Amino acid sequence: MNKSINIDPEKIKEFFGGMVGYLARKPFFSFFLLLMISLIAGTIIFYRYGIMADYSSVGSKESVYKFESKNYRDILGEWEKRTQNFSGAEKKKYLDPFKLTNPSK
Repeated sequence: MNKSINIDPEKIKEFFGGMVGYLARKPFFSFFLLLMISLIAGTIIFYRYGIMADYSSVGSKESVYKFESKNYRDILGEWEKRTQNFSGAEKKKYLDPFKLTNPSK
């Protein structure tokens, strides 16, 4: 029994053309259908990436963070240097670029 599937492009075109015409004549049904499709797709995506991700990570080992005081001191020192540089910039007097000056002097 060798059955071959004959796909007629004209029948497919006629089917989708009729479906588009039906959906265009029934806007409330079209809106409801598209709303249901988007809700179902959103639920599937949420389930797959939200709930399933939580279940798969329950068995994993959590990494432990270790506080390194040397790195902390280095960061505090750098932070102090930057604070001093910024506070020094407040005290420095800059020339006003919009003030008119006499170019002959």
